[in-house]
Amino acid sequence: MVTAGRFRFGASTVALAATLLPLYAQTMPDVVLDVTLADHTIDLVEEGFDVGLQKFDASMIARRLATSKVVLCASPATPADVSGHDCLNFAFEQLRHHWPVHWENQVLNAPIVSRMVSNSGAVLRLAALAGMGIMLRSSFTLENDLESGRLVQLLQGHHLGQLSVMMVYPSRRLLSAKVCSFVGFLNAQFPHPESDPWLAGD
Repeated sequence: MVTAGRFRFGASTVALAATLLPLYAQTMPDVVLDVTLADHTIDLVEEGFDVGLQKFDASMIARRLATSKVVLCASPATPADVSGHDCLNFAFEQLRHHWPVHWENQVLNAPIVSRMVSNSGAVLRLAALAGMGIMLRSSFTLENDLESGRLVQLLQGHHLGQLSVMMVYPSRRLLSAKVCSFVGFLNAQFPHPESDPWLAGD
């Protein structure tokens, strides 16, 4: 099967696209990557996409690649006391005043004070890097901020929930060589879907 031509890829965050697609491109030099970032669930069929990393519905084929924990993080100079420090918060009403910290099989609602509220994870990340406060984010959206030391994880061993990172595509039938190669590539990159590869020691 010939693997060449345009490959349309959609994602809800830049983090995975920025790290995975260059690796895939090295193995498939004849494939032209057409990448779209969207803050909504892409209709893969209607919009003509091959594969997405996003939420999915019953019309899509979905495979879990990994588990991503929601963690607290901040710049190294930021105090680690969540209840006594400025927090950088998503614009969700249920997170406005408390963050649910999972600890010893319990969920503790830690009171917080929001210094910044935004619907953009990218904006909150930049604010955290600038030392403005403590942020909660899914581990897979942090790029290599934890590994590089630009951000540090607070309350290690605790988390604020977890989610599944999903690869989706329209159908198992008549998959193109490009889709087959990309599905195989991602499965090789994430051999243990039950674990969180973005957190050390998970």
